[in-house]
Amino acid sequence: MIIRSPEPEVKILVDKDPIKTSFEEWARPGHFSRTIAKGPDTTTWIWNLHADAHDFDSQTSDLEEISRKVFSAHFSQLSIIFLWLSALMLFAGWFHYHKAAPKLAWFQDVESMLNHHLAGLLGLGSLSWAGHQVHVSLPINQFLNAGVDPKEIPLPHEFILNRDLLAQLYPSFAEGATPFFTLNWSKYAEFLTFRGGLDPVTGGLWLTDIVHHHLAIAILFLVAGHMYRTNWGIGHGIK
Repeated sequence: MIIRSPEPEVKILVDKDPIKTSFEEWARPGHFSRTIAKGPDTTTWIWNLHADAHDFDSQTSDLEEISRKVFSAHFSQLSIIFLWLSALMLFAGWFHYHKAAPKLAWFQDVESMLNHHLAGLLGLGSLSWAGHQVHVSLPINQFLNAGVDPKEIPLPHEFILNRDLLAQLYPSFAEGATPFFTLNWSKYAEFLTFRGGLDPVTGGLWLTDIVHHHLAIAILFLVAGHMYRTNWGIGHGIK
């Protein structure tokens, strides 16, 4: 019979909630900064968020730690930039892999370039951004302005996929695109406004004004994208 001493019990200590946080604090803009907590007077407070995060001198007085943070921050920024560039190159190569590629003359045709940039880049770009603002930004901003706890706000994709959810905030969504095709555009005055001035809650421009602006810009450039003559007989010829 071999008598062994009892093995010592190994107990791993785990810190629970070492950095206290709560959704209630997240609901208050600028709760972590005394300057920002005074209230958003202009959109400057958004840029102050970045300033506070990179103000390493106020976080520690250790020169070695400050140098390490600055060094790592630079390389983190570079990694994000190169990741973004690699994604651009990947999709650029994908989109331009044509089985029937156009001739070089097409790429050197000024009218084709202008139509592409006006309608494709500026027109569709502004239209897609306006769509994001209408279907995602506006409803979430409506909840935040009403003081709803952020954890209770539906996820962005729910607003996109569930039209009934949007119709509770903006009743005209229940009618879909019918007012657009029947020229009853005043129905969309709930989220396409021309108020001017600043939103007293956020201190920035009215989001509904911004949506109206981007939609108008999109329509303008989509029309302008058909202004120059290419393979068809319509349009203006520069030459």
